[in-house]
Amino acid sequence: MLAPILFAAAVIQGRALVVDPIASSRDCSTLAEAVALARPDDRILLRSGQHSPVVIDKPVTLVAYPGSFVTGRITVQNIGVGQRVVMSGVSSTLQLANIQGAVIITDSVFRDPVLCLDVSGSSDVRLHNVKALPASSYRESTAVRANGSRVELYRSTLQGGNALNGDTPSNNWGCNGMCQAGNGGNGFEGTNSRLHTVLSFCGGGDGADFRLIHTGLGPALPFCATDAGYGIVCDEIVAVSARAAWAEGGEGNTLGPGSGYYGICTSDGGGGDAVIGGVIRKTNSVNIPGPSAFPRDPYLKHTGVPTPGAAIVFTMRGKSDAWAELQMGDPVMVDDGLNEIELLTTQSQSFSFGIVPETSNIQRTWIVPATAQPGDLFVFQGAQFDPASGQLLGRTNSVAIVVR
Repeated sequence: MLAPILFAAAVIQGRALVVDPIASSRDCSTLAEAVALARPDDRILLRSGQHSPVVIDKPVTLVAYPGSFVTGRITVQNIGVGQRVVMSGVSSTLQLANIQGAVIITDSVFRDPVLCLDVSGSSDVRLHNVKALPASSYRESTAVRANGSRVELYRSTLQGGNALNGDTPSNNWGCNGMCQAGNGGNGFEGTNSRLHTVLSFCGGGDGADFRLIHTGLGPALPFCATDAGYGIVCDEIVAVSARAAWAEGGEGNTLGPGSGYYGICTSDGGGGDAVIGGVIRKTNSVNIPGPSAFPRDPYLKHTGVPTPGAAIVFTMRGKSDAWAELQMGDPVMVDDGLNEIELLTTQSQSFSFGIVPETSNIQRTWIVPATAQPGDLFVFQGAQFDPASGQLLGRTNSVAIVVR
């Protein structure tokens, strides 16, 4: 068994700014104040409590501690080439716009009645261990919507919201207001975009009834069926390594023909497909049954909580009998010309996994440096080589570790 890795250099970060709405031992009382004071690559540490919405337009790292919550939307915009914004532990809704560099988000949960993450004009957005869970809504509530962007998912869950049944006021014959119960929301919805999904799940929400209340006619009656949401709607999808169910559509309402108020329903509500509209690379199937569809694509995953001195276990799945390495370096850049997800821009260190066994899985433990500070960023990637010739056979997805 290989000895644990005891050292790896973090991506250099700036000073730390502590935001606390109550405690006197703080640098700032509001998140907006911290962003205004921050210099490029500074770390903003968000302590427990409610925090107001903010616009981030500079390359900083935001680490939110348990009990902290941004009561509105965080907007990240106008991040230049070669710059990055890193976020970890965030609980909010999020908008990303005009990101020419990279946004890396880890260990965060986003919720909203209509849209959790809105991404536009962003070339490199990485959601690592992120949950986007819109609430059930009278409107289509989508987890992530992207326009003109590239989004990567690693061990993340995007679940479209279920549609709620809508009712009109009891004194109103018309079908207005909340009577307009919508369809189920989509898990991921992309236009002119590309989605990379690694060990992640995208699900569509379930459809609802329309309902109509009329004074004197008793309780509300079903009016007509609605459709479910899709798991993924996108122009191009690269599903590198999938878990058993990586995309799933929701269920449509089942009133049936001739049902509902006045009997005007013509059919059941449609069920949502797992994937629609996408050109899926590296596989010939749309409804992919599971990991067996990806025998040649290596992937990297990890377990453990990244605190100073903690053990993080990396598991790489690769080609049996190949030589595997765990590489660490600066955040990866997009390099689709290699028909791969990404490539480390600067490989500062590499650690041997050894020869991949017949099980195709091999592990290595890394110890977070005891001197690491909250917000320090470590980026890892696996690679496999032909043991005889040394030829590169393939790279895995990246794994971003943000110290808590």
